[in-house]
Amino acid sequence: MSVQLRSPEELLRIIDAAVQMDELPAGPLYAPVQYILNLPGKRSRPLLVALAYQAYATQPVERVMPVALAVEYFHNFTLMHDDIMDQAPTRRGQPSVHIQWDVNTAILSGDALFAESVVKLLAAPGNVADLTRTFLQAAIEVCQGQMDDMLLEKRDADVTLAEYIEMIRRKTAVLLGASLRLGALAGGASPEEAQRLDQIGQLAGIAFQLQDDELDTYADPEKFGKQPGGDILQNKKTCLWIYTAESGGRDVQAQLAHWADRNEDPAAKVQAVKALFAQAGAREYCQQLQQDYFGRAFGLFDQLEGRSGLEPLLTYLGWMRNRQY
Repeated sequence: MSVQLRSPEELLRIIDAAVQMDELPAGPLYAPVQYILNLPGKRSRPLLVALAYQAYATQPVERVMPVALAVEYFHNFTLMHDDIMDQAPTRRGQPSVHIQWDVNTAILSGDALFAESVVKLLAAPGNVADLTRTFLQAAIEVCQGQMDDMLLEKRDADVTLAEYIEMIRRKTAVLLGASLRLGALAGGASPEEAQRLDQIGQLAGIAFQLQDDELDTYADPEKFGKQPGGDILQNKKTCLWIYTAESGGRDVQAQLAHWADRNEDPAAKVQAVKALFAQAGAREYCQQLQQDYFGRAFGLFDQLEGRSGLEPLLTYLGWMRNRQY
């Protein structure tokens, strides 16, 4: 007998309670950990764990909370370090950890949070060795994706869309796919079924990051919770940037290169680069690309044996598809 299916909203309340109840150590090393875990966030990755788990499990969803916390802790560890590398002043509408404290503290606290994520897996249901292997393989790919992102920042007009998609697959989509795989395996799904869910998560994850890149430039900063135009200021080679460079020719490429070297007036830089994006129709192109990847993700659901228990997951992916922040 399968467990009672809970809605995404119900599962989020369970996850939030698990985060609040987790007894992490006190002290200066863990104060930044508590800070970032309590910032308002979507908790997408632990929610995906729970949504996949409940489709296959015969035990209550609370049993998979160690796995859900593991992916949430790992994700927040990456945010702490990413904000340092990107020199991002805010996270979720509040000062980033390295601003609230300092860089060294943010590095050490992030490292502790990563260690705590692995500890959580030791209490996971199912085959702990398989779950840990899946988790750590995803962690390595996320680090590879961050390195790819840093390397692409240093290049100009030769960055291709294929390179960009592979970078965001590693940096963002792999962890979303692994979250579904981990939840399904913990719930008793076959390795083949868990692999299909991983594919769905990666396709949705690519679309999710395409959305994030668009929202970084165009969303209401109060809702989005990040510095507006941060990707432009960091010279990130996003879908918007690549499409504009590829379709605009040498003149547009020269203008992009011109603004890449100028950070003395951030507002002027963001405005000028957004004007180039608009001229190229880059936003519309990237929105269509998002829908293409979401469409591919939804198309794979017909191959799943546990699809009758995955209606709440479909509901959540529908929200992801239409989110505005």
